Amino acid sequence: MTTIVQEHGKDGGDERRVERRRRVLFFGRLSDATGAQVTDCAISNLSLTGAQVRLYAEQTLPSQLYLIDPKTHAAYLSEIVWQRGDRLGLHFRETLDLDKEITGRLHFLKTLLIETKLKQIELLETKGFTLDEALEAIGATRTAYERWRREQLLHEETRTTMERLIVENTNLLKTLASQ
Repeated sequence: MTTIVQEHGKDGGDERRVERRRRVLFFGRLSDATGAQVTDCAISNLSLTGAQVRLYAEQTLPSQLYLIDPKTHAAYLSEIVWQRGDRLGLHFRETLDLDKEITGRLHFLKTLLIETKLKQIELLETKGFTLDEALEAIGATRTAYERWRREQLLHEETRTTMERLIVENTNLLKTLASQ
C-alpha cells in the first residue's frame, strides 16, 4: 500500500507526493530524449519518485526529459509536473543505473554523466581544491578521472571530425549542384 505524504506549501496549497522528499543541493543536468538539448541545473529536493530542480537559465524544455544525478550515477526519465519561474517539479517514470550497460540509443546519458563529473571537478578546482581533494569530494578515484578524460577527449575528437565531414559534404554537394 502506498502512503501519500501531505504537506502544506508556502502558497498555502497542499502538496501530494508518494514519498517524503529530502532537501539536497547537487549539481545535475537535464537532457531531452536524444541528448540534443542539454542544460545544467541544481537538484534541490529529491525523493524516490521525483525531484525539484532549479534552472540556471530560463528556457523551454520538453515535457519529458532525463535528469542526470552525478552523485548516484543515475538518469531519471522524468515528466515535468509543474514549473514556477526557474524551478521545475519532476516525476520519475524510470531510473537508469549509468554504471550498468546502457542500450545504444541512450548511451549519450553516460557521456553526459562523465561531462557532469568533469565539470564538478573543474568547479571545485576553481574554488581552490586540489585535484585529489576535488576527486575525494565527488567520490571518484584518479583512475576513474583519467578514464573520463580519455573518453571526453575521444568524444570531442569524434564530434570535431563529424562537424568537419558535414562541412566537406555540404561543399561537395554545392560543387556538384553548380556543375
